[in-house]
Amino acid sequence: MTKSYLRAGIIISLLTLFLLGNLLPAQAEGSRPVAQSWVWVNPLNVGENIDHPTTIRTFAATSSSTASNVQELKSILRNGLENRQTPINILYTGSKSDLTKGLDTGAAGLTEIYESQLAEDDYLKYNIKSAKYGYEGLDVGPFNVSFTMVYQSTLEQENYVNEQVAAILSTIIIPGVNEHQKEKAIHDYIIKNVAYDESYSPSSHSAYAALYNKKAVCQGYALLAHKMLSEAGVSVRCVVGTGHGENHLWNLVCLDDKWYHLDCTWDDPAPDTPSKIRYNYYNLSDQEMAADHIWTAGDYPACSSSYYHELNNKLGSDTNNQALWQSLLIETELYLLSPEKTAENATALEEKIHNSMLLYEPALKLRFNSAGADPGSLLQSVLSSATAGTECSYYNCQYAHYIRGGQTGYYLLEFTFTYHNNTGNANLSSLTLSSGTLGPAFDPGITSYTVNVDNAVSSISITPTAAAAQAAIKVNGSPVSSGSLSQATALNPGNNTIIILVTAQNAAARTYTITINRALPLPSVVWTPWKEEKTVSPNHPYWTITFSQDVNDSTVNSQNIFVGNDPEGTTPLTGVSVPQLLTAKQIRLSPPSGSEHWSPGTYYLFIRPDVKSTSNKTLGQGIRMKFTVQ
Repeated sequence: MTKSYLRAGIIISLLTLFLLGNLLPAQAEGSRPVAQSWVWVNPLNVGENIDHPTTIRTFAATSSSTASNVQELKSILRNGLENRQTPINILYTGSKSDLTKGLDTGAAGLTEIYESQLAEDDYLKYNIKSAKYGYEGLDVGPFNVSFTMVYQSTLEQENYVNEQVAAILSTIIIPGVNEHQKEKAIHDYIIKNVAYDESYSPSSHSAYAALYNKKAVCQGYALLAHKMLSEAGVSVRCVVGTGHGENHLWNLVCLDDKWYHLDCTWDDPAPDTPSKIRYNYYNLSDQEMAADHIWTAGDYPACSSSYYHELNNKLGSDTNNQALWQSLLIETELYLLSPEKTAENATALEEKIHNSMLLYEPALKLRFNSAGADPGSLLQSVLSSATAGTECSYYNCQYAHYIRGGQTGYYLLEFTFTYHNNTGNANLSSLTLSSGTLGPAFDPGITSYTVNVDNAVSSISITPTAAAAQAAIKVNGSPVSSGSLSQATALNPGNNTIIILVTAQNAAARTYTITINRALPLPSVVWTPWKEEKTVSPNHPYWTITFSQDVNDSTVNSQNIFVGNDPEGTTPLTGVSVPQLLTAKQIRLSPPSGSEHWSPGTYYLFIRPDVKSTSNKTLGQGIRMKFTVQ
């Protein structure tokens, strides 16, 4: 972090002392006027012309709060920062050493107090452009402490961000999904809805800019990702460093206790292409990221895992969710890292193209290791040889550098093929469903798909269309005419498998598999984007919840106020008594019937935003509080 320390002069005029005479205690013998100030500049804003006051003058009479110790000082400061206040004026009655200790080493007490609040919250830290802070008074105290801030966004703008993020998450996050799915949904939303501000406007550095203006620079992308991921319950950090030698901000994301780099900015094409989503910088390891990013690794958690290998490990071990992990591999294009989709030399490339033509595949996507050379001159001869013995009459290829951190010398090749006849073509040309959406999007060369449907969908029909008119189609063993609707397949809650067998005129065959995930019956509690409160260990057998206003009794019920074992609130504990209204503002929640106390374990107390006051005001956002019983 870049800091500069500016020591103000300590000379205060007699006139100033006279003016302060009624605000400060009488000067004791040996005491003297003192003043000290420092400047903190966000490393992303170093070199900018930041307009903040050149002097700090704060008086006890104008100090809005009083602190007697460091902890109180920190608390007042944190509240001021979160509410985007400036200046934050505090009358400090504690010891001068609290503000100055460590000055000889450059670790000033007031600097530590300020930076400790930034260390706790990356989102807050990078929403501040600069700060000038200091103190003045007599060396025996009290001291007038002032923090003059320059923020990226106002309190009003942050309130807008909070409202928009809650609304967006309620739309894009399906109840019951895991951290991997949440991250992808958020990443894809940002890429689709935010464009890189190539004008580099100073107003483009915040999450507010990304949401309201739909344009931002890296800081805006990273802050929006941080806000959305943290609100969705995914652990996230911001990383400051450089990319291609320029100041840059991106994120770290924690999935299953493993950290990964996430750079939404560099995944978004510029100029903007809303329909195009890239995953070049999606969940990279330190080694992968270091190819074109520089940061101080010791300041952040280590990212030592390959996300590709992690997904493959889950695909092999998590038999209940294989369709999910396979879908993630395909949708993020990480499947291209597999040996099946990689050609390490021209011979391997020719073989893979030839085999694709024998299967009458209309398209093929591969990684090719060209050893750093442009593959253009090589491709023509490889394609000419690959067509031997096939019915391919026309081919086309587009290629570009394959970017996945740490990969060098690779190109992404995308082929399209046309054939003389279709006697051996066992491909489908299209595949549609009566409900749900295929994941990934249909591609004749992709044979495995997943579909998520609501619990209300009890059956499903599909319409498969063969690429060749002569091909025969069977769905779960029953013949279906090409382009016609199949018989309805009954769906059980959970995973259901549909097998489509396509047989070509020459008896060549290809199998497509669709895994239909019918949602489990929803509990009576509707999913809510919860606002996290502190973790506690209760000493009493019941909860007493106090509201700031009189509560509407009709909204006090076990659907709106309840306890569960899972953090999403989808499985409320059974047997917990109906919340009782003790007073107009107090509600009591007791342990399960027949129990005097909560059993040992971890629980979550949920209060849905549907709880209303007698004046019909709502909470605005659901509350979740984790508690542990020993």
